[in-house]
Amino acid sequence: MGDDGHSKWRGPGTWRRRAAIAFSGCALLALIFHRPLLLTIGEHVARHYAAKNNLKLELRLEGSVFTNLTVRNLHAVSTGKSPVESVDLELARFTYSLIELIRHGVEGDFLHTADVTNARVVLNPAKAKLKRPPPPNEKITLFTLFPESVRLVNVSLLIKDKPYDTIIEHLDLHLDPLSARRFSVDRLQLPGGQNFSKVTGESSYASRNLILREVSLEGDRIALISLDASRIHQKTLGVKLESDLGGGKVLLTGSLRESGPSLNAEAHLSASNIKAEALNKYIGPEAKLSGQVEKLNVDVSGLFNVPKTWTGELSAQFTGLRQQEIGADSATIRIVAREGGATIQSAEIVQGENRFRVQGSARLPADMRDFARSPANLEISAAAVDLARATTGMPEHLTGAAELKGTVEIKDARIYGKLLVTAGPVGFRDGSVEKLSATVEAWKTMPPRDTERPWFSDLKTNATMGMDNIRYREYALDSVHAAASSVDDVVNLQELVAKRARNEFILHGQYRVPEDVSNAAAQAATVDLSLNAPQLAGYWEKSSPNQLSGPLQAGAQFEWRNGQAQGQFSVNGGDLKMRDLIFHQFTAQGSVADSVVYLNDFTAALNERDFIKANGQIDLRGDHAYTVTGGAG
Repeated sequence: MGDDGHSKWRGPGTWRRRAAIAFSGCALLALIFHRPLLLTIGEHVARHYAAKNNLKLELRLEGSVFTNLTVRNLHAVSTGKSPVESVDLELARFTYSLIELIRHGVEGDFLHTADVTNARVVLNPAKAKLKRPPPPNEKITLFTLFPESVRLVNVSLLIKDKPYDTIIEHLDLHLDPLSARRFSVDRLQLPGGQNFSKVTGESSYASRNLILREVSLEGDRIALISLDASRIHQKTLGVKLESDLGGGKVLLTGSLRESGPSLNAEAHLSASNIKAEALNKYIGPEAKLSGQVEKLNVDVSGLFNVPKTWTGELSAQFTGLRQQEIGADSATIRIVAREGGATIQSAEIVQGENRFRVQGSARLPADMRDFARSPANLEISAAAVDLARATTGMPEHLTGAAELKGTVEIKDARIYGKLLVTAGPVGFRDGSVEKLSATVEAWKTMPPRDTERPWFSDLKTNATMGMDNIRYREYALDSVHAAASSVDDVVNLQELVAKRARNEFILHGQYRVPEDVSNAAAQAATVDLSLNAPQLAGYWEKSSPNQLSGPLQAGAQFEWRNGQAQGQFSVNGGDLKMRDLIFHQFTAQGSVADSVVYLNDFTAALNERDFIKANGQIDLRGDHAYTVTGGAG
């Protein structure tokens, strides 16, 4: 037995193992005693990878490398396309277990503490392509890097975006597993433009359960915000929020759990008796809500990125809800999702005697990116709408009754919508319309996944509008008819015809819509108009003392390119009479070049001897400078 033991000890394989162990031990000792060399190599590696990501990096590393690392005076600036614009860091200390990192990777408990002092990070996502919602076959995992203790002193973050930046300024936060600590943020601006200053509260971090208590947000109190990572190694993360808001209560509970390649999510939200005004600061700067949220309940569960697995229900009830001039006495909605479909079981907006109803259903897709391509239908209807009640609070009040019908359908990845409005008679300030009808249709083929196109690609529209017997103060029209259509970015006004007796005004035009609406004024457009009025007096009521009678013809063609106008115009009339003034001849002719109007000829003849002649120009840019020269006889 002893001989066998000695023979195993003296075998060639045993000596190889012993040699490997000895070599590893020597290498480890060499690394330990050459720690400065390791830190220098680490600095060079960090600069190398930063340069590959278009960043110029300067830093100094200290520490034992095996159990702790300190980063000092880190400065990084962008040198090209990178979402990171700049990073400035005075000090960051980390303690960790290198053995735990090697054994279990970043999902293990390798990081013990993180301490960051005086740091500012500026990000610009516009310089990098944003990641879209992951497809169902792409594995999603929870963030598992939760140190035992975290201390942040004077840390700021700026994420540049439009229309509002995300800003965290001067954050002081100590996540201590042994005791509660105070935290503060000098300024907090959310992506929607919500802006808060001097945010304070109390934090605790026992067993990696991050809790923020008594959070003060400019008069509002959030009793509790919890991110429970105590079971993160069981692939589960819990969320909870409790708040007193607008005289009511808000409670949110939920969890995320890794399930196969995705995350199984559960969320339960309840809110009641909340004054809508209290929501304005959270919705955004443009919000001017008023009214009452009587109740809001949401219960939903399913795989995060697989909509067809969602099961849940949303119900809400509002009273006196108003956004600036638009409002309703009450509104209720109930939506149910189950077995791969979603249905609007009830949705009604009540405004006095007016009732607007919405109903519809949709198939929930397997991929979040297919929402706009999945089959769906929606119907909107309102009969005998009292326009006086519907326009209460608007700058212009209408009277009369109207009927509205609308449909939206998605089929074979193609969206079709139609809206029909009929009304009459309709009254408005100083005028009325005996009958009005309008129809708008739109078609759009939704592009395949991950296809980036302008919003107007494959969009077609067709709209018609008609009005009869229009009166405005002392003026009158028998009818107005308009027809317009669009294909992609080209909008055509096929015609707008306004008639009164034998008088006829016709307008045609074309406009190219921009991909960015902020460039609307610089887009190309053309306008062609003409007026043929055998008797101008027809445009006035017979009893009007301000009638202008006589024949008049006018025509104009204008074009806009790169913000500059070009074109020409002419006006001709004869025997024009207004009260005791008669123009036996009236002509005007001119042109437009680079947004400067040139009046080449203006003649108004009262008789054979008395006349007025003039010419001049006016610059439509800047301060609208003008010059006029002329004479009279």
